[in-house]
Amino acid sequence: MSEKVEGTLVLDGMLEGRLPDDPDLAERLSQWGRFAREQGLPVTVEVAGGRFNVLADPAPIPAAPYAPEPSDFIAGLLDQLLKHFPAASVPHLFSTLRSSAWQPGEEIQTIYLIGPDGRVRAEQRTVAAQTVAPRQAMSRRTRAKLGLAGAAVALLLVGVLALVPGVRQMIAQTLSTMRPLDATTVQVEAEAFEGLFHVQAVDTTRRGKWLVLQFQRDEAAPQSLAAIDEASRQADLPRRLALEALARGYVRIEQFDENGQFFRTSTHRIRSLLTEDSLAIEVPLSRQHQLHRLEVVY
Repeated sequence: MSEKVEGTLVLDGMLEGRLPDDPDLAERLSQWGRFAREQGLPVTVEVAGGRFNVLADPAPIPAAPYAPEPSDFIAGLLDQLLKHFPAASVPHLFSTLRSSAWQPGEEIQTIYLIGPDGRVRAEQRTVAAQTVAPRQAMSRRTRAKLGLAGAAVALLLVGVLALVPGVRQMIAQTLSTMRPLDATTVQVEAEAFEGLFHVQAVDTTRRGKWLVLQFQRDEAAPQSLAAIDEASRQADLPRRLALEALARGYVRIEQFDENGQFFRTSTHRIRSLLTEDSLAIEVPLSRQHQLHRLEVVY
C-alpha cells in the first residue's frame, strides 16, 4: 500500500454519462479537460459512441495549490463542466469521483455526487490514518553533487555498453526518444482530405506527452450532412471515403518514426469542422518512439 504523505491529494474514479444532441458539446468537454489539467486537476476527457467520461489519474499530487479546501476547488471545476449539460441530461450523468487528502494523523475523504439541480455535491468525512511527513528537500549543493556523480556513472556505463555489438544502435534509439519533441519538425500528411481541411502540428502539451494539431477547414468544404451527401454522388471511391469520415466526424491519426516504422494509431473527433473554421486536438505521444511523421486517414 502506498504511503499516505501529509500534504498530498489523490483523485480517483470517474464522471460519465450520455451525450445530449449537441454537435459542439464534445469539443467543449475537451476544452474543459484542457482547462482542468492547466489548473492541476489530473483528469482525462474521453468521448465515444454517444457517451463521455472524465477519468481521474490516481497519482498523488500536492494539496497546497488548492488550499484551504481542496474539495471546494474540485467541486467548482466539476460544476463548470456540468453547466454544459441541459437539465434533461442530469439524470443520465453519474459520478464515482472521490478524493483523499492527508494531514498529520488523519485522512479527509470526499465523494463528488451530482445533485438533481445539476450541481456537484461534495460529501466529506475525516478518519484517523497513519500518515508520514513529506521528505525534506535536499540542498542545492547536495543535489548538484549527486547529479554530477550520477552523470559520471551514466557516461561510464554508456561507454562500456557501446562496445557490445548491437547495443550502440539501441542506445542511440533510446536517446532519440528522450529528446523533447519540436512540433514544427513533425511532418503532417492529410492528402486524403485535400480540399476539405488541412492540418499542422503547432505545439506540445502536458509536459511534452501530447502533440497539438490544428485543423483548418478549407473554403470549398461542405458544411452540412446534406452538402456532403450531394458531393459524394459525384465523387470517386477515395473521395467518398473522405467525405464519409467527415460526416461521421472521426478520423484516424497514424504515427511513424524517422525510419518510417508505424508505431501507433488513435481516433479523434472532428465533427465540429462542419460548423467551425478550425479545431485543435491533442494526440498522445509514445515514450518508446520518437515521432517523425503523422498521417491523417479515414
